[in-house]
Formats: sequence, structure tokens, C-alpha cells
Amino acid sequence: MKDATFAVPSVATFTLKRPPRATSSSHGSAYNLPVPARGEDVRDAAESSKVVFPVDEEERSGWKGKNGKAPSAYQWAVFDALCTIPLGRVMTYDGLTKLVGQGSSRSVGGALKANPFSPRVPCHRVLKSDLSPGGFFGETDLHGSELARKLNLLAQEGVGFMEVQGKGTGKAGNGKVRLRESWRVWKMPTAEQEKSGTVEEEGKSVT
Repeated sequence: MKDATFAVPSVATFTLKRPPRATSSSHGSAYNLPVPARGEDVRDAAESSKVVFPVDEEERSGWKGKNGKAPSAYQWAVFDALCTIPLGRVMTYDGLTKLVGQGSSRSVGGALKANPFSPRVPCHRVLKSDLSPGGFFGETDLHGSELARKLNLLAQEGVGFMEVQGKGTGKAGNGKVRLRESWRVWKMPTAEQEKSGTVEEEGKSVT
């Protein structure tokens, strides 16, 4: 298997749309949003997972999922890119697509839906471009068990959501819930930042 075509670049930048204003400063109650962990209570769902993620070509060449199928080279590239998103941060489907270097938001979403290594490979850290939760294993309804699991995994890692008001909030209420703190959207360090050793500054809450 040759992964060179899908090598993850060291630099990836993308533009985000500003989320709508929050209806209040408190966590929304209509969707029973989990309260994000803080301080010592924050836990890395990926690192604490017992799921084994093969990292070298030899291990991957013979790996097959419960369905008897092996991930494609593109899916392996998406999984590798997911592992670069730090604890407490998220990325959009568009941003992840640019990081992988090929495909589309739809194909990235398809790879995430088929991810057999969750939460070790943290597909729960990917959101829509409007910073709403998006889907999780094909489910987009905020009242569903899979999306609730996604929000709980993120809350465990310190990432919170809020209810918002405005147009285009989407079906099943998904778009009515957005990321509370926009600085949590991860952008890979630029070449200049890597050279100087500087780190990205944390922004302010969108509330």
C-alpha cells in the first residue's frame, strides 16, 4: 500500500464562518447538553481508549474490520489526520479535507462514518463548518444515542456546546447547537510558527 499520495501536509489553514449569537450564557436545556469538563477533570477519550490503532504499513496490510474489509489508503490517511487534532480541540470537515489533501467533505464524512478505531482515532472531534456537531456514525439527530455519545466524548475533553438562534439551523435541531468557544477549532501551525517555536494563542469564547 502506498500512502504517499495522501501524505498529510505540515501546513493547513482554512476560514471559518462565525457562529450565530447564543441565546443565553448558560448551557441549553432543550437538548440536555453535557457540561464540559474543566481542569483536572478533563480526560483524553482517545488516549484512554483500549482500541488498538495500527500505525505501520506491515500492521495495516493485514488488518481487517469486523465486516471483513480493510480501510482504503484514503481512509487510512483520514484516520492519520484525525490523530493530529489535539485534546480539547476540534476541526471542521472542510478543514480535515484540506489537511488530507484530497477528497471532499462528503468523502471525509464517509471515512469517519466507517472509522473502526473510535474513539482512539478521534472522529468525534470533527464538526460542520458552522460549528454545529454534524453527525456521528451516520446519525445527526441531537436526541439520538450516537450524537449524544459524540457530545459526551467532547464534553469529557473540555469541549462544550450552546443553543443558538438564527436562520439555517438545520434539521433535527442539529444546527441549533454550536461550539461555545471558537478558539477550540484547530489549525495546524504554519511553517513560520514551527520555525519560531511559537504556539497558537487561545481566542475568546463566542458567548
